[in-house]
Amino acid sequence: MKRIMTISAVMLFSWSCLFSAHALQDEVLARLGRGIISDVAFSPNSSTLAVSTTNGIYFHDPADFTDLAFIDIDLSLRFGGPICFSPDGKLLASPMTETVALWDTETLEKVAEIRAERFDGYIYSIEFSPDGKSIAFGGDDGKIRLLDVAEGKEIGILDTDGGIVGAIHFSPDGSLLGSVSLNMAGLKSSVKLWDMATREVIETFSPGSSIA
Repeated sequence: MKRIMTISAVMLFSWSCLFSAHALQDEVLARLGRGIISDVAFSPNSSTLAVSTTNGIYFHDPADFTDLAFIDIDLSLRFGGPICFSPDGKLLASPMTETVALWDTETLEKVAEIRAERFDGYIYSIEFSPDGKSIAFGGDDGKIRLLDVAEGKEIGILDTDGGIVGAIHFSPDGSLLGSVSLNMAGLKSSVKLWDMATREVIETFSPGSSIA
């Protein structure tokens, strides 16, 4: 009888731990976004934390993680992805399959959708220029595309020589752009530094090496 009671107590404790773990997981998901989280971004004034998930984009108060707003993306376009605020915080850019969508952060309405020429892949990185006039995004075809926000069109392409462009970032004055590319075939990563006036590569280096 004691053995049965001991086993029952152990099972009860195990179930209690399991339910507690699930409750904790649910609480974390509720606080930091639902679905698979792919990216986060602070608004320029740090008043909002945007969380990109497979369900859509959640806006949270970073002080206590309460929900502020939610952008519901069409189900056929839900795959998460990188997001970024415009320098003035009035727009949020996010990928929508093969295009870049611009959302009004006050009304949560989509105000524009910019399609790059001859691009039908996935967007892995995205960044507003410091002046807010253009957007750069990196895809899975080894290219960085530059989009004009006002005109809503592509204005240039930077070729990283293949691989996935997993990260891009402008210098504060917008004169330089850094990019990180990963060649999945050779499992090699490389960093390029671009002069945005000439759109030429200034330097290329590989901090990593092939993975055996």
